[in-house]
Order: sequence, then C-alpha cells, then structure tokens
Amino acid sequence: MHADHLSGGKQLADNTGAKYYLMKSEGAVFDFEALEQHDKIEFENITLEVLAVKTPGHTPGSVSFFVNNKLLFSGDTIFVNGLGRPDLGGKAVEWAKDLYETVYSKVSQIADDVIVLPGHYAAFDDEVNAEGFIGSQLGLIRKQNEIMEGKTVEEFVDHVAQSASSETPPNFEDIVAINRGVKEVTAEEAMELEIGPNRCAVHHTH
Repeated sequence: MHADHLSGGKQLADNTGAKYYLMKSEGAVFDFEALEQHDKIEFENITLEVLAVKTPGHTPGSVSFFVNNKLLFSGDTIFVNGLGRPDLGGKAVEWAKDLYETVYSKVSQIADDVIVLPGHYAAFDDEVNAEGFIGSQLGLIRKQNEIMEGKTVEEFVDHVAQSASSETPPNFEDIVAINRGVKEVTAEEAMELEIGPNRCAVHHTH
C-alpha cells in the first residue's frame, strides 16, 4: 500500500480494467483481489511467487514478489542500501522481530545472484546503478548490510531501534489514508504530498 508515496494503483486498475491485488491487512475500503489467496500468480511465461513478508513500518501488508527465480521485487522490504523501517506504527520491537523473520527465514533462502529491485531508492539517488535502474544483486546487498546475516533476533532488534531515524516520512499518515481509499485529494494536493525526502530505511552503518 505504501506510506511515503502515493501509489496510484487503484487509479491504474480503474483505468485499465486490471485486477488490483492487495493484502487484506492493508485495510483498503475499495474492492481488490486478496493476495492472501495466492501463493503464486502465473501469466504468459511469468511465475510470480508471492512472499507475504512484514515490514510494517510502512504498512503491515508489505509484500515482495519473486519472479521466475531471478528477480526479487522487494517493495520496501530490502533497499540497495538498507532495510525497510519497522518503527512508524508504535510497535518498533514487535515489528522489528517480524522484519527479522522475513530476512532470516525467507530472504536467506534466496540465492546471491538474484537481482533485487526495490520500490524506490531509500534515501540517495546514487542507489541507481550504472545500468540505469535501482537494484543490485542480493549477495552484494547482504555484504554491505551486515545486519542481514549472523545476528540474533536481539542484536537485530537493537540495531534497528538505534538505526531508525527519529524523523518519520513527511505526511505518511495522510498518504496511507489516500492509498487506502479513505481520503481524497486534488492533483495539486497530491503533488505537494510527494515533495520531500524519503525517510523510510534502516541503513547499513559503513
């Protein structure tokens, strides 16, 4: 659903007649296809595996998609230079444990040569690589994010608590409400909400 950008997903689905897939836990008030009902979605020559992961700092229904065992569309779970923030909902420790489970039980099973494609860069536009897209091999991301390997849950939670910025993404409550369909804005208001830095990642420390 997203908490620091307007998604545009509902409008795109309406304009094209496409299905809009979301997790029930996102609390959307419009019609959608529940991702909880799908382990895999297949179309043409694509097998899209649904990884129902938790990075609830953004929204509790965060999902990643593993495509043909080669590409990991990681949304706000894994960025090139960090992990998604799990501290915005007032349950930092509980949700950091969920993020630990995601990283150490699900993502740890994915090969190093898989290309990770986040939903956006976390904070710095240098996360756009030499080929012109935001992404990197999972093995390289693991190497520069020492918190992703060899940590106990206690060490992980402590690191996340210390690393998460005290500043929340600007306007995130309004943005979530708009993306859930419970609030409407004009095009001008939407543009204003999109202005500002991302503050949505737990960054590596070196």
